[in-house]
Amino acid sequence: MPALPVGHLAGYYMDFATTRALMEFYEIPDKGVQDKHLDHPLNDWLAEKRKYTVLAGTIRHPSKGSDIVDGMLLVTQQVWYKNTTKRRAASLPPPAERDIDVRVKQWLISGGATEDKLEWLSILETYAVGLTRYGYRPTSNDVQGQPELTLDTRKLPDEAKPLVGDWVTQGMPDARTFFGDELYELMTADSSSS
Repeated sequence: MPALPVGHLAGYYMDFATTRALMEFYEIPDKGVQDKHLDHPLNDWLAEKRKYTVLAGTIRHPSKGSDIVDGMLLVTQQVWYKNTTKRRAASLPPPAERDIDVRVKQWLISGGATEDKLEWLSILETYAVGLTRYGYRPTSNDVQGQPELTLDTRKLPDEAKPLVGDWVTQGMPDARTFFGDELYELMTADSSSS
């Protein structure tokens, strides 16, 4: 089986606060998703508007050394290399900002983003893995978010309260699975009905 192509994806990186402000300005509904999934409603909107030259993807900024997704990359350039390893692709020069990219930047600035919140950034990608898992252009997945769940840990019995720290340090996995049905129901019970 031939190796998947690798390449550079380049575009404008911004934090989630800037992303949400732009979505609000351009009336792009966030569909209730968490920040790390904002690429879905953005790509839905891009596909609906037939803006196929831009692909949205949430990423970890490569120079920040973080293990969590911390921002949005609006990809305006994709350079794919056939029969090239990721190591070899990394040694190739990343795409430079072009006039057509600057037009996208101007659109972002028109929506309220400030120049200091936009960074021209290039990342290495294996096709069909990260940002391109749904293809190389925006498609509509019509992802809907779940309503925010409020866990009231004050309702836990004292002996169960230390579990909260473990839950947070483990990245807050599914609360019902982690705490069990009985504790989960205690934390999510509507206090106004009791």
